[in-house]
Amino acid sequence: EDRQLAELPEPPGFVGQLRPYQRRRFAWLTFMRQHGLGACLADDMGLGKTIHTTALFLHDRAEGRGGTVLIVCPASPQIKWREEMRDRFGLDFRIVDSELMKDLRRRLGIHVNPWNHFPRLITSMDYLKRERPLRLFRELLPAEGESVYPRRFDLLVIDEGHNIAPSGSQYYAVDSQRTEMVRALAPHFEHKLFLT
Repeated sequence: EDRQLAELPEPPGFVGQLRPYQRRRFAWLTFMRQHGLGACLADDMGLGKTIHTTALFLHDRAEGRGGTVLIVCPASPQIKWREEMRDRFGLDFRIVDSELMKDLRRRLGIHVNPWNHFPRLITSMDYLKRERPLRLFRELLPAEGESVYPRRFDLLVIDEGHNIAPSGSQYYAVDSQRTEMVRALAPHFEHKLFLT
């Protein structure tokens, strides 16, 4: 098995070298995506969840996919995601927040929609679940009853995915605003990757 994994090519455009356990996960995630399945990667901190995500994105780009990526995470790791993508992999991601909205409106007018203005985006769960940002995102989705195919977006990454689970105790669970937000968006992405 290790010999087979060693023969797997590195993801195109990937800087560095995947470790054997990362190659194993990358092969598994690639298989899941080829079959249209969502994936959840649950791992300790520092074991390469960001590297796996980037490797999948670069793999998709090399195959002519992966044009639109949305990373949804808690507010605190947004800058870390952007810097890591830029510094380690040369990928430019924009953080969609109220600051970006103000800047875009000032430069391009009040009707600008940030969700279709840039191909690679990062936003916080709590920003996207708000009424206005979610409404702007829904404006880009097919109308009620229309087909969701072809999918509007390529890759949805939910970092700290446990934060979107329904909340509750004992026998009842109630959808939180975060849960409802992800349920509304997920069907419109070709691939979904949940990190926790």
